[in-house]
Amino acid sequence: MSDIAAEFIAYFKNLPKISGLCRVYERNDKYCCYGDDAKLITKVLTTAQLKSLGSDGDSLNYVSITKGHLIQALRYLLFVAQYKVEILRNTGSVRSPDWTVAGKASPGNLAAVEDFLFSEDNSYVLTQRGLMAVKFAMEGCEMVLAVAYCDALLREFQICQFVDNPQLTTFQSVIAQLSPQECLLPSVPKSKQKEAPTKSNAIIETLKSHNIAVAECGDFSDQFIVQDLNRLIQFEEGQNFQNSMKDESEMKLALSCVAAIIKYLQLLSDENNFSQFVLSVFKSELFAKVDQSCEIGLGLFPEIKSDFHVKTYLFGHLNSCFTSAGERLLIQWIKQPLMDIRKIEERLDIVEIFVKDISLQNNVSKLIDKFIDIEMLCRKIQRRKAGLQDLYKIYQMLMKLPSLKNELLTYIGSHKAVLEENFIKEIQERIEDCENFTSMISQTLDFEAIENREFVIVAEYDETLLDLRKRMTKLKKSMDVDLEKVRNDLGLSSVRLESFEKLGFTFRLTLKNVI
Repeated sequence: MSDIAAEFIAYFKNLPKISGLCRVYERNDKYCCYGDDAKLITKVLTTAQLKSLGSDGDSLNYVSITKGHLIQALRYLLFVAQYKVEILRNTGSVRSPDWTVAGKASPGNLAAVEDFLFSEDNSYVLTQRGLMAVKFAMEGCEMVLAVAYCDALLREFQICQFVDNPQLTTFQSVIAQLSPQECLLPSVPKSKQKEAPTKSNAIIETLKSHNIAVAECGDFSDQFIVQDLNRLIQFEEGQNFQNSMKDESEMKLALSCVAAIIKYLQLLSDENNFSQFVLSVFKSELFAKVDQSCEIGLGLFPEIKSDFHVKTYLFGHLNSCFTSAGERLLIQWIKQPLMDIRKIEERLDIVEIFVKDISLQNNVSKLIDKFIDIEMLCRKIQRRKAGLQDLYKIYQMLMKLPSLKNELLTYIGSHKAVLEENFIKEIQERIEDCENFTSMISQTLDFEAIENREFVIVAEYDETLLDLRKRMTKLKKSMDVDLEKVRNDLGLSSVRLESFEKLGFTFRLTLKNVI
């Protein structure tokens, strides 16, 4: 056994064992788990092989997986097993490693792993998502419950405060309507643990019965909440939390829950979060009460999350959405059934338009078929992780908006006003808002290169770029000459020149063509 292996085994065995935590180690383009974590991964991924590091006397089980397999494992660990995950990276050298935590994730805090979970299709569709914080207080004989909800990926806060009964029926309805992955509860000091254990236990049992992970958070202090929200919330010019959100500012107990979420997600540690969030009051009374027993009894969603799109459940039966945003909205509509007859009729009018006008339905479907998840791409831009290809996807979608608006304008039925108010006006506003963006993209991106799946800025934009483009063209011609030479030497015309993100340009020959 090498000294490096022996040192790592000693290091790993000295780590504190934390129940419900899985540690993942980055090793070049592979990801490794060790000990009990490795055994857990092999149960999730049947193709993963358990290996042994070191000698029999002092060995350590481990498993090495690719990024694709890591994504599968993370989905299971976070969404099914409700584990917390740490991603560790070696900031030292091979002979003198220094393993530091590069990211932490939990069911309600996905920021550190969102590039893994949602990178392939940039889609974010889950029946449960986000983080909730709950706190209660007694006012006389009444129990007041405060709830704050945050979806950090979609950059939204929702809060509510209500009086509930001992059975927590309103609370059950609220958590079914918001459907978080994880909930924060205040740590109860030992001096007060005997005062309200029954109520705390009732809240915990309710959360667990809804398959929501529970985490204790000691700091629900709202001392700096106004200052924090003024930094995080997106206000109009000249506005702030004090003068634009009077209803929200009166919910002191709920704001302490927001404070707990801000600290738990460490939102203030990243300046990219500033002026990005929206805050609203969640009014559960506007929706019909839907609790867990109702969801199961009516078959709204499958209980097993892997069966998300099964047609035998209501969501799968109704889901003909082309976009991730559409699927998220459908989930919201099912979980939050409207009570206002006027709103219900308006929604049914919109559905009727597309059900009766098949031509309009087909034409609109073709236009939105390839729409990207714009909210997730905006999130990438906010985090400064977006590339030229992402900007081009947004550009493609924006260029379809005028055609979409014109198609909707062809409708001449009795619900034209509803279509105008809910879609046409909004689309026109977005077209006008994004004129500068589309103009910038059309002038700066090299559309000829895009046809070859190369996303670069047009060379004429800068002398340095022009020089680089000439050199690249020369190298490409040289590679084409080498390609023909390789084909002739091997006697195989099926050899191809392909570009890979990590390898660069390579000659590729499939096994089928060799045989």
